[in-house]
Amino acid sequence: MPDIRQPEMRYIEDDALTPMRIEHLCEEIYADDVLEQKYNYLVYHFEREGAYIRARAYLDEVDEVAIYGPYESELMESAPVEDAEFFGLVLDYLKRRYVEIKTLSKDDASGYRTIWRAPDDAQR
Repeated sequence: MPDIRQPEMRYIEDDALTPMRIEHLCEEIYADDVLEQKYNYLVYHFEREGAYIRARAYLDEVDEVAIYGPYESELMESAPVEDAEFFGLVLDYLKRRYVEIKTLSKDDASGYRTIWRAPDDAQR
């Protein structure tokens, strides 16, 4: 008789860190009443002990998300801060939801570089 074993199953419900706010935004740019560009996206806001990280996912590229930060605060002109643990917790949260995670890069022509990609067998 063949050995039929059930795989060990784990159920993960909780994240170690969750966003303080998630926004669903839509920006439309018109030129003379003609729609030129449309951006439909989610913005995740994370904050912890004086550090802030924002992540943005465009809904036409639903498997990708970009991380900005950590910074001192949510203000656009705030200074960058070092908080590897906080950054790691945000990565963990996003890894459960996205196939590819990017960050800003001055070295890449696109302005972004991939910092994590799910293994091929784990992609949705």
